[in-house]
This record gives sequence, structure tokens and C-alpha cells, in this order.
Amino acid sequence: MTSRLSLKEMEELADRYSWLSPGESVRHNHNTEYCSGSSRSMLIKYGESNGIINASCYRCGRSGFYVVTSFPRIEKAKGKGTQSNGNKCFTNTGVVLPRGCVTDLSEWSPRARVWVGRAGITREELKEYGLMYNPHNSKVVIPSFYGGNLVGYQERGLEEGDIKYITTTCDAAHMIFRSKNTVVNGGSKAVVVEDALSAIKVGRHYPTYALQGVNVTDGLIAALRGYKHYYIWLDNDNKNVKLRQLDIANRLSVFGDTSILKTEKDPKEHSDSEILEKINGD
Repeated sequence: MTSRLSLKEMEELADRYSWLSPGESVRHNHNTEYCSGSSRSMLIKYGESNGIINASCYRCGRSGFYVVTSFPRIEKAKGKGTQSNGNKCFTNTGVVLPRGCVTDLSEWSPRARVWVGRAGITREELKEYGLMYNPHNSKVVIPSFYGGNLVGYQERGLEEGDIKYITTTCDAAHMIFRSKNTVVNGGSKAVVVEDALSAIKVGRHYPTYALQGVNVTDGLIAALRGYKHYYIWLDNDNKNVKLRQLDIANRLSVFGDTSILKTEKDPKEHSDSEILEKINGD
């Protein structure tokens, strides 16, 4: 059974408690077809500085988060000064997502729509993973969470001359983009890829973790403990990447079998059937 609240549930909770201000929380009776009772078993909290609504139920054990894409209330956080840095807004408690981002794909630029469309990522997946488009700098924003908290985000440049990725984080060790499917099911497989879209695509079938261009951290290795077979599927496009593959394989070999997958295309460019064939046929 999944331990995550569905996107629909989180949207309904975020809408119901839209009156919450940053730092405030409320108890909620999580009464559903799979969780029932008379007590207010769920804690819903609006992050004090990160624009995230978190929900956690002690009765059924499910939890989830929702990215608030309209940020006027964040500025009302009690006693928290802010500093402006271009299109980013930081507080003294952590990272805040860029202002003015949009989630509706129809409001993204043609290049941004082509980028996610070429990988076959659906509108529902974009919303589920909190990907947004920042019209102020023409970049796609990819948030990363750890323990339900926002620890950073990447901005994917798409215009000519743009830096490909810009990373902002308050916790580099846990700056890991992971698929929603991360539950270890006794003897399951896990996949390590390079970018978020590949993690979403492969993550439809297997627990998948994206490096996002950063070095292998102890946080990543700790997150991957518990699986029995690891597949390292990076882009194979330069010597540094190949060295990184070997490093990851060596470190994960302590916990289980490892395989390095080599393909001409990035993982996100493969069809679902090709992904299944590549993992299962290895």
C-alpha cells in the first residue's frame, strides 16, 4: 500500500485550508475510504518560508506535500526578513521557490513545452512533481524535497546562450530528485539517472533517483540503501560521467548487485516498453 497522499487529495486539502498563513498549522479529520475515525489524525502545516503545504496522518501513515504557486502570503511570515536576489527570494530559514511561476502548460514557452513533450512527460506528472515555468527568465523550475521539506531547486535554461542548469539549495547532501515510487518492496530494484525528466519517466516503473548534475553525496547513498539491485543509467556522454558511474556502482555494491546501463539515448528518450525491457533484460 502506498504511503503517499494522492495529488488530488493534496489539492483538495490545500484548497480547503487556503486561509492558512506561513508557519500556521491545523488538525484535520482524515476520513476517507482507507482511513476513518473520529479523531483529527492529520496535521496540515503551511511551511514558514518555502511555499509548501505538508500533510501527515498518524492514523494511516500517509503524507504528502503541495507546492503553492502563488506566493503573496509568504511575505507575511512573522518575523522573517527576506532578501531579493534577481528572480529568487530567500529567507533566513531556507529556500523559497521563484516568484511568479506558472504550472499551466499552456502558459509555458514553446521551447519549454517541447522540452517536456519530447520526453513524453504528461501534464499530470508535471503537476505531481511540482515542475513550473518561470516566465521572468524563461526557465523550467524543478524543486527537490527531503523529508517533505523543500531543500532546493534547479532552473533549466532553454534559450540559446543559457546556462543549462542553475542549482539553488540549502542542503546539497540531500538535493536529490526522486520518483514518487520509492517504496522498497522486498527485493526491488532502484535506478540512478542524471536528470529529473529521466527520473519521472523511469520512475513510472521503478524507484528512480536523479543526480541533477551534482556529485555523488552521502545523502544519495543513504537514500538508496535497502534495495537489492541497482541500475546506474547516466547519459554516457563524457569521461567524467563514466567515472561517476563507476563511483556510484562501487559505493552501492556494498548493499546489492549493481549494473551500469549504456545506451545511445538518455533514459527519458526511451519509451515505457524500452525502459522495462532494458531493466528486466539486463
